[in-house]
Amino acid sequence: LRWETVTPTVFNSVVATSTRIKAGDPIGYLGLIENLKNEQGETESKHQVHLELFTADADVHAFLQNAAGLKTGKQHLHLPSGTVLRKHAPSSESVTLTQPHALELSKTPLVQDGGEDCYEVRVMERDQVLSGLLMKADAQIITQHDWEKLGFQIVEEQNPVADGFLDVEAMPPFFQSLFAKLDTNRDGTLSASELKAALRNPSLRDQWARLVAHHPTEWKEKAASPKWNRLNQLLEAAPKTLKHEKQRIDSYVFWDELPAAVGLASG
Repeated sequence: LRWETVTPTVFNSVVATSTRIKAGDPIGYLGLIENLKNEQGETESKHQVHLELFTADADVHAFLQNAAGLKTGKQHLHLPSGTVLRKHAPSSESVTLTQPHALELSKTPLVQDGGEDCYEVRVMERDQVLSGLLMKADAQIITQHDWEKLGFQIVEEQNPVADGFLDVEAMPPFFQSLFAKLDTNRDGTLSASELKAALRNPSLRDQWARLVAHHPTEWKEKAASPKWNRLNQLLEAAPKTLKHEKQRIDSYVFWDELPAAVGLASG
């Protein structure tokens, strides 16, 4: 792997690079991100890259469902919800999965049990490890192109002035449910420690790691827009922070520059 050092020369504008990217290429510029910690101006910072992939393709559902029927690439063992895993013979016990799973086939052991070829399966559900055997003859094998069966899903926001994470009660049901699981102390807010704990929990993390979001972009509306009105309530006791965050929102807006650069006109 060869890393290249690239020093940006153009700032505060949309830059069309026309750079071809192939699978496995490392991309992105690690920039310094600074966040205010308090009204006294104390900051915390880290270097990070923020990548977003936009599409104007109307056939996203067909793409996720692999309508083209592609069979190439990495293979996975698909376990729909309701899949029954049996224990090793002579046990008659079994366990039923309540969630769908997709396991890399190359990392799923194939064993003999009672003279039959079986996949030895281990998955996480509700913070518990479930294990058992699935007969090879009953296995559903999918590829890396079967995105929907790999857990990718579209979550659509119906509210045109949605403020995303700010108004919990106005979130789509999927995010309300996820928020409730992450808010372990039930105080109605998510702390940094709760988010970090959720990121360390595969069964929680996987629920938002494969989302295709269809929602009004946050890169279009400036701070004076009704979209950000709730900030006035959240930061009422921190006027300096409120002013800073509104300035930052305005400096991050870039969407109206896109039509000329890449043709994404819709917000």
